[in-house]
Amino acid sequence: MKIILFVILIIGLSSFLNAQTQNGPCPGVPTVSYAGQTYNTVQIGNQCWLKENINVGKMIDSTKDQINNSIIEKYCYNNNPINCTAYGGLYQWGEAVQYKNGTTDTTLATPRLTGNVQGICPIGWHIPSKDDFKTLSDKVKDCNELKAIGQGTGTGTGTDATGFSGLLAGARFLDNEFTLLGENTYFWSSDELSDFSAYGRTLYNNKNNFGFFNTSKKGGYSIRCLKD
Repeated sequence: MKIILFVILIIGLSSFLNAQTQNGPCPGVPTVSYAGQTYNTVQIGNQCWLKENINVGKMIDSTKDQINNSIIEKYCYNNNPINCTAYGGLYQWGEAVQYKNGTTDTTLATPRLTGNVQGICPIGWHIPSKDDFKTLSDKVKDCNELKAIGQGTGTGTGTDATGFSGLLAGARFLDNEFTLLGENTYFWSSDELSDFSAYGRTLYNNKNNFGFFNTSKKGGYSIRCLKD
């Protein structure tokens, strides 16, 4: 009987500790209203993140590039607005940073971008830098803790222990085609590599690491905003 009670106690304690690992809303900022939508927040270490990918702007067809025309433009996976509601919009890099300092998908910013880059994020929020993403990944045991429950398989199964609630939102690649919904998700950072490429991070379906990539700015990827 004592052994049974001990096992029950251990199971109960383990469940309690697991429940405590998921972080709550940011103090004083549980939600953010932006462009007609409400986003939830989550505090992870010293960082305050939106829990959802940004979904702002006018949907355009995947065969067109997003351009600097004073209108925020987005792609929705498979050109279906329902997917923007579920997973957020997909953005080319120049559109995401709103062409700050004259940058485009084929030219570097002059001067180079530094500090917090608001881009398409709400006022007081910014597109994470490479260093911001490193701070996030340093806070987790593995990156399954950043994926929502039900996202990923095998060694990549999401636990959402952090409350970041990452979804495997797929991408719009350079052939104008959408792919990898439910497989991977790609987040732009605010850091450029060259005229034609920028940096970002990846969550995978079947891996527990936070991948690092640099690729063409013309790809359509997700944006997750971080509080200044």
